[in-house]
Amino acid sequence: STENKKRGCIGCLVVIIAIIAISTFSGLFNSNSKAPENEPAATPSQKQIDDFNKWYSEIMEIHKKADVAMQKYQSIAKKLEQSSDLYSAYSSVSDIKETVHNSWTAMGKIKTPSSLSKAHQNTLSEAKTELQTGLFSRKQGLEKILQFLDDPKPSSLEKAKSEFQSAETFMYRGIAKIISVQSELGITPE
Repeated sequence: STENKKRGCIGCLVVIIAIIAISTFSGLFNSNSKAPENEPAATPSQKQIDDFNKWYSEIMEIHKKADVAMQKYQSIAKKLEQSSDLYSAYSSVSDIKETVHNSWTAMGKIKTPSSLSKAHQNTLSEAKTELQTGLFSRKQGLEKILQFLDDPKPSSLEKAKSEFQSAETFMYRGIAKIISVQSELGITPE
């Protein structure tokens, strides 16, 4: 029956989401990660360090909101495994997608510190773009999940999985660029 087919598809959704969640969130912001070893070209001023730290804090605070929303999404996926309340799931995933979209928009408004060298400004600008693109991919993945909840097609899940994997790649590249600038400025990653 159609109801059994939906429940079966929801079970598949939960398994795929669990796999994606484990790979996506298992260490994105691991504080034990090591920065590449680069010798700083010149000793940065305290203003440069302070400006970088302020920028970094703003970026991470915005990104954290999206991460918290995605953790809520994981919780919803687990609940779907136990019931078939598609209406509340759809509403919740839609809210999460909106939070991720708002984080993507807010991140775009953050200015790169002008006190840094042009090279560092460019690298941080690229990092911000990578992180923003990752958020956009997450939003697109959530949109595919909403499509799946409307019309359970395995292709929607595959597209969501692809978007979530792309998001992970973009975020890792963004974080690597931030760590590179931190290292060059002689700032120990938090």
